[in-house]
Amino acid sequence: MRRISILVLFLALGAFSQAQSGYTVQDFDRFLAGIEQKSDSEAAGWIAGHTLNERAKSSDLARWKAELKGEKARRALTAVFDASEFQKPPASEIVDEPAPTAAAQIEILDRTATYIKETLPRLPNFLAIRTTARFNVTTRQQLDEQQRVSELYQLTNWKPKVVQLGAMNGQILFFVGEWQFVVTYRDHSEVSEAQVGNNRHRPPLGLDTTGEFGPILTTVFGDARQGTISFNRWESGPGGKLAVFNYDVPKAKSNYLILNAETEKSETPAYYGELAIEPSTGTIERITLKAESTVSSVEQQSNMFLEYGPVEIGGETYTCPLHGVVYSQPKMVDASGNPAPGAEKEKSAPVYLNDVTFSDYHLFRSQVRILSDNPEH
Repeated sequence: MRRISILVLFLALGAFSQAQSGYTVQDFDRFLAGIEQKSDSEAAGWIAGHTLNERAKSSDLARWKAELKGEKARRALTAVFDASEFQKPPASEIVDEPAPTAAAQIEILDRTATYIKETLPRLPNFLAIRTTARFNVTTRQQLDEQQRVSELYQLTNWKPKVVQLGAMNGQILFFVGEWQFVVTYRDHSEVSEAQVGNNRHRPPLGLDTTGEFGPILTTVFGDARQGTISFNRWESGPGGKLAVFNYDVPKAKSNYLILNAETEKSETPAYYGELAIEPSTGTIERITLKAESTVSSVEQQSNMFLEYGPVEIGGETYTCPLHGVVYSQPKMVDASGNPAPGAEKEKSAPVYLNDVTFSDYHLFRSQVRILSDNPEH
């Protein structure tokens, strides 16, 4: 079984998803309409101070961004939107129909197994752009300490130009930077990355993931079938009704690798989450994953979200990753590692968040030019 992995530098971790009051998607619409006359910095501060308690759609994000004036506000909106990806959808998107029979559930999962075994290997060799926007929720002092450790580890004195967006849960939401890489997928695996774009510096240590182009589907689904899978609900998707299953993978069956880049300590923790499946084809359209690990000095939960959708490559349509989110939050513990009540622990340490988009898919082609020894030809 191939492993998917998340590479992490954890100095400490903080809560991202618990900032102040939560809004429904409908209420957030009205909230944004009320700040449209504010300056970019003011709007960013207002957005950073609030969260969604429902999962918003990509179309919601596009519409909201179009209504905002400045880049800071759009960045803050991206971070708040990303945190909502781990929430339940609005009630209007839950399809009120009976659960499929046990036999029908097995058929859906068998179609998914066939999709992973037979359809994924048909992906062509291609190139795509992976764009990663990094955010931290922290204090200025802790941010400086993170950068110092990253400089020592990477042997560089370059510092990203971070942008302060607003207060969040007693700390500050910072936009750290954006990096683009060309990802090469060849012979059914991701084989290389080449940095592109205006930001030519290596990104500072933080969260990095691998496996979005297939291994994550193979690993999570394979692990889930060794653990437990249960039907949760029907849900409206972009192309029709989706069957959403819960899964739970015990540590003994886990192939999900978390590595601390600072200590080089690794772990394959237990994890759980949801699979949103198109029932007639078995295509996985969304994965959420939550894992509790101890690769840093504190126990933490590392969360991953991946959304897949139709992409045209070389005139054919394939299902490929479109958007991903990775962030981590602490388990609230005291100095002895025991559960601690209250929220003060959450406010004492930073959180890392990555917003990842995949775009510009196109076929990978090699070109060969044959030159003649005869200069006349």
